[in-house]
Amino acid sequence: MEALTAAAAAAPKGRVAHRNYSSFGGAIVKIAHSKKAGISKKAMMALDGVTRDLTIRLTAEASSLAEMDHRETVKPRDIVTATKLIFPGSLGQHAASQISPAVNRVLAARPKRVKKTA
Repeated sequence: MEALTAAAAAAPKGRVAHRNYSSFGGAIVKIAHSKKAGISKKAMMALDGVTRDLTIRLTAEASSLAEMDHRETVKPRDIVTATKLIFPGSLGQHAASQISPAVNRVLAARPKRVKKTA
């Protein structure tokens, strides 16, 4: 508990910066409906809050799954499992099925690591 209070004391005072997902929300609305479609500021704030909440819940669940396996690194399998646990029923299964292609695209876009020889 002391470490937590020491970290809190060392944190800068004032507003806490939060990630804003509104630019993504606007793009999704335009893709899902039409190029002319828009979203109100209040609706965007609600969408931003839901997105932030789900991101926090997914990362917390994925990190706890990795911790249960005595690992410090979250793997794609942890994210898929966390998605299935957080989203109910077929929504979780559908979301999990969308994760694998997304992870494969990200991994394909990363530069290849060159192994150092000793």
